[in-house]
This record gives sequence, C-alpha cells and structure tokens, in this order.
Amino acid sequence: MAAEHITGLKRKIRLLEVERKVCYDRHEAAIMKNQELIHQLREDNRRLHRKLAGAHARDEQVIRAAFQNRARERETYRNKSVKEIIGTLDDCVLSNRKRLNALKHGTEIYERRREELKMEYRRMKPEHSVAPPGVRTLKKEENAMNLRVLENSLEKSQFKCKEAENIMIDYLKLKSHLQVSPAFLVKRKTLSAPSPVTVCVIYF
Repeated sequence: MAAEHITGLKRKIRLLEVERKVCYDRHEAAIMKNQELIHQLREDNRRLHRKLAGAHARDEQVIRAAFQNRARERETYRNKSVKEIIGTLDDCVLSNRKRLNALKHGTEIYERRREELKMEYRRMKPEHSVAPPGVRTLKKEENAMNLRVLENSLEKSQFKCKEAENIMIDYLKLKSHLQVSPAFLVKRKTLSAPSPVTVCVIYF
C-alpha cells in the first residue's frame, strides 16, 4: 500500500514537472516574441523619425524659398508644415477678401455722396441760384469744404482698398508657390489619408 502511494506521488511529481516545463517554455516564447516586437517597434520608430525629419527639412526649404525677404512672416510660420501654412493662408485670403469687400462698399458710398455734393455745388452757382449773395457764398464754401473732406476720405478708402488687394494677391502668390513646391507635391501623392499634422497675420 505504501509502495503504491509512493508511486502515485512520483507520478504526480513528474506531471507537475512536465507542466512546469511547458509553462516555462511558454513564458520564454512569449518573452522572446515581445522582445522581437519591441525591437521591431523601435526600428519603426527610428524610421518614422527619419522620415519626419526629412519631411520637416523639405518643408523648411520650401518655406525659406517662399518667404524670402519676409523675416517677420517666416518667424510667424515657424515650426509649421507646408500644409498647415497653406491652410492658414486660405484663412488669411478669406479674411482679407471680406475686408476688401467692406472697403469697396464704403468707397462706393463715399463716391455717391461726392457726386451728390458736386451736384449741390453746381446748383449753388449764381446762374442756378436765387438765394442772396451772402447766403449763397456761405453755402458754397460749406459745400466746398464738405467736398474736400469727402474727397480726402475717398482717397484714403481707395488707398486701403488697393492695399488690401495687394495683400490678398501676395497671399495667393505665396499659396501658389507652396502648392507647386516639390515637397508639397510629393506629400500629396504619397499621403492618401489626411494626417493630423490658424494664425492670420496681415501687415499694414
């Protein structure tokens, strides 16, 4: 009876040893697999870092070419990608176009008012007026002064319109330059999905 008990214990011990070895081998295999995965992830990470550094270098080259003699604007767009800058320029163009439309509307109002004053001024001439000479002269001088003020305002408004148009054209040229750059074209061909990769500065 004791011999059978000892034999049973030995059998259990052998089974436990087998299970322990199987468990150990399984853990070793898992450790090796994880180490290989970590090594592969590190390699992928280094490769992506090199790719990102290359993309940044190309972007920097394009930005330097696009923003020559524009130190302040280049500093504004520092550490931004070409894609981000194009998006920002789109916003700038839209904002500037709205401002330009508002200025044009104001200019049209000034021009209409100027024409009204000119017509009134012509009506104040002696051959068209029946008012006393003193009143006529005073009104004429007042209209002339109002006309000068209005013409000055009109000139300023026209100047601002021209300035806004030039700035918008400038931004559109920058955007066009960036869009036809080799770095941007390569990115647009190689990236099929949008990547998570807006300051609008207008100098007057």
